[in-house]
Amino acid sequence: MVTSYNFIRQIVLTVLVLVLQLNAAAAAEISVVGRIEIVITKAAISFGDVAEISASSLNLDEAIIGLRRIPLGAAPKPGESVTLSAHEVLQKLTAAGVNLNQVRYSLPTVMTVKRAFRELQLDEVKELLTKHFATTGREITLTDVAFAGTAGSPRVSPDAHELFLMNAPALAGRSQNFLVGVRSNEGESLTFAVRATIEEWLEVDVTSRTVAKGSMIDPSDFVRARMRSSAIPADAITDSSEATGLEVVKDLSAGEILRKLKIQRPRIVDVGSRVTAVYRSGAMEITLLATALSAGAKGDAVRVRNENSKQIVFGTVMGPGLVEVSANVGGFNG
Repeated sequence: MVTSYNFIRQIVLTVLVLVLQLNAAAAAEISVVGRIEIVITKAAISFGDVAEISASSLNLDEAIIGLRRIPLGAAPKPGESVTLSAHEVLQKLTAAGVNLNQVRYSLPTVMTVKRAFRELQLDEVKELLTKHFATTGREITLTDVAFAGTAGSPRVSPDAHELFLMNAPALAGRSQNFLVGVRSNEGESLTFAVRATIEEWLEVDVTSRTVAKGSMIDPSDFVRARMRSSAIPADAITDSSEATGLEVVKDLSAGEILRKLKIQRPRIVDVGSRVTAVYRSGAMEITLLATALSAGAKGDAVRVRNENSKQIVFGTVMGPGLVEVSANVGGFNG
């Protein structure tokens, strides 16, 4: 049954559309024979792609060239195909000013035009991205790349070799999305999405020795080192000078990067310590002895107990052993 169908189909495809008017067949000098299947590489279809055009005289060379250049429409995308009927082709020839009475032609009822292609290679994309990273002034390594949104490699024109970036993301984070374009010699461009995984090497401060809990951060305890961005915690302090004078609350091993969870502002008021509590209102200032009921660093809010009235008030740590109480808090008067 399939063989019979194919046979009938072949017969239909090879049926020739023959137009003979005013005995033109005997006098015609230009001959056109259409093709059933055609493979092209261009972005547009011309009459010369779908038919073999010849003449009995060398004087008709310019006419033949003109016929071959008559446009029939846009080509399909690389790797795809379109069909043209003989009727469509004859209409386009007539619209282009061709006198069909002066041409002997035979065309298949249906012609299939296929677009040649090649598969874009990931190595081409890797080279493009690597060159882009080199222009950023940052030490970025491409660890993985894949085409996004396609089942396989994108199909492009065989002569499409010029790749370019359509966007330039900020490169913050390991996973990055790029839109890549590829251009053919004719100027035809196609775009496709790419997902890349990158690794950036950064210079950070790490401890040059063990730094014990309770120590104060000193930049001399650190050295510069290269580290992969993926190994740097989100709360890392890459420049130790930003933490100078802060207190270490957990031991730091040699070679360890500084993290916010391991440091704090040094406490200058401890629980149970005697502090001077100060109340200010305009030019008036009252001070008295109080006991701290909570610990705090400079600027922290703490509770203190008035040793005379035994009432508890809130205040702000201003310095070692010094707390300024709020003006609107009662219970401060001795």
